[in-house]
Amino acid sequence: MMIQIGYTTHQTFTKGKFFTSIIDRSSLDGRLFFLTICPILILLQSCAGSRNIVLGPHNVQLINRNFVSVEDRGGMITVDSQKSAGLIIIRNLAFDTGVLEVDFKGENKQGASFLGLAFNIQNDSTYECVYFRPFNFRSEEKVRREHSIQYIFHPEYPWHRLREDQPDKFEAEYPNSPDPDDWFTIRLKIGPDSVEVYDKKFKRMLLKVERLAGTTSSKIGFWTGSSSSGNFRNLNLIRSKTPQF
Repeated sequence: MMIQIGYTTHQTFTKGKFFTSIIDRSSLDGRLFFLTICPILILLQSCAGSRNIVLGPHNVQLINRNFVSVEDRGGMITVDSQKSAGLIIIRNLAFDTGVLEVDFKGENKQGASFLGLAFNIQNDSTYECVYFRPFNFRSEEKVRREHSIQYIFHPEYPWHRLREDQPDKFEAEYPNSPDPDDWFTIRLKIGPDSVEVYDKKFKRMLLKVERLAGTTSSKIGFWTGSSSSGNFRNLNLIRSKTPQF
């Protein structure tokens, strides 16, 4: 529920709950409106089981990426590929810990399809991220399949450092993997000390890692790696901290 009569609204998702802030841009009438309506809005937000975030140019900030297409229905966005990694930061949304769900679609393009979700975004180059390599999902080589899902804390702990120092700890295979060119739905449980990645269709955990950074930012967004485009839709913030299918 969004009220836009002389007010700015800001959604906060923290510790598994929603909070709505309303900034009054008028005078006495606005303050009366705030005092009477704000408690109702907070009650409605806290009772909701989840909240769908409709994606589009109005609420995302592109860093080193451009829109290819935007579909209002379902809030699907597609971004282009560039030589280096890119971020699609979601504006006016604060998220520190909790559960979220999102659809991804990459490509079966060897070495050129990396996409996922970034969180604890401190600046353009410092963030945590869980991402996928769809081109490895159904590879005939077992070693490549085992590198289908990856956690990183950039720039201190990039994938190659983690693979060299702690092999297999921060990446995993995607069992019963989807078609590399098709959509797949992921649930992420982000806690203060750990991250858990779930496949929604088969209701199974894919990866659990200890976080390599403490939360210092409530910014979240999508991430695409070097030479990678990406498709994203159906971003849902789930009130409960524990994934339940």
